[in-house]
Amino acid sequence: MRDYDDTPEISPLRQAAGGTAIVTGVFGVFIAALLAIHLYHYVVTDPARTDELEQLKTQYTREPTNTQLAERIYELDIQTRRDQFARLYFLHRGTLLLVIDLAVFVAAVLVRTRHWRTPALPDAAGDRKTEQIRHALHVRTAVTLTAVVLAAGGLYLAQHPLETPSPTAAANVADPQPAEPVYASFEDTLAQWPAFRGPQGLGVTELENIPDDWDGPSGRNILWKSSVPLEGHNSPVIWEDRVFLSGATDQQQQIFCYDLNSGQLLWAGDVAI
Repeated sequence: MRDYDDTPEISPLRQAAGGTAIVTGVFGVFIAALLAIHLYHYVVTDPARTDELEQLKTQYTREPTNTQLAERIYELDIQTRRDQFARLYFLHRGTLLLVIDLAVFVAAVLVRTRHWRTPALPDAAGDRKTEQIRHALHVRTAVTLTAVVLAAGGLYLAQHPLETPSPTAAANVADPQPAEPVYASFEDTLAQWPAFRGPQGLGVTELENIPDDWDGPSGRNILWKSSVPLEGHNSPVIWEDRVFLSGATDQQQQIFCYDLNSGQLLWAGDVAI
């Protein structure tokens, strides 16, 4: 009667899974720490900066001629928007990468902790040194493949960023080729109506002879009327001799450009849903 060795023997697959679990575990902790830092800034730092911005805007309503204060508001607003977009991008991509890493980590732990035993015959011990070398090769291969997969995933995420709106970029409509963004100066924005409630959202403008009441049905103080192809409730943007509006349905979103003086629809552009 032949006897079998009941001593558990770690298989090459379990050894490889152990190495994979270590690599993905360390990587997951690193990503989680970075996510926690960005989340802290997004929840704590950014709102504090927004509060400061609102206080400066309130002060500007009392000091509309303070140019330095206006510049400070403009710079702080742009910086706040850029930081928020960057943090949202990292939180989205980092969370996705962390989920992938955790999936690999859990799978590796499950494989490593399963109680697989390979009973060995007494007369088939084999060359232990060769077996150890083979096991080590499996572990190194698994760790290398895991690192390659994670690096490839990170490279893909880095080369496919989220589409985030630029707070000050403007497109060259007449040129169909991609062009460098054109940034307006703070003085330029004061002479336009670039957002809801005007420059900086303060409800204050340098424009003169603006009526403070009007009547649509009778046409009193109404320069022109034009239909909008898609329904939309939004604040028009007026820049030089152009008026920009937007409209949308469940299937389509568009931006419309009108002539300021005649009300003629000049062009319409699709926006991805």
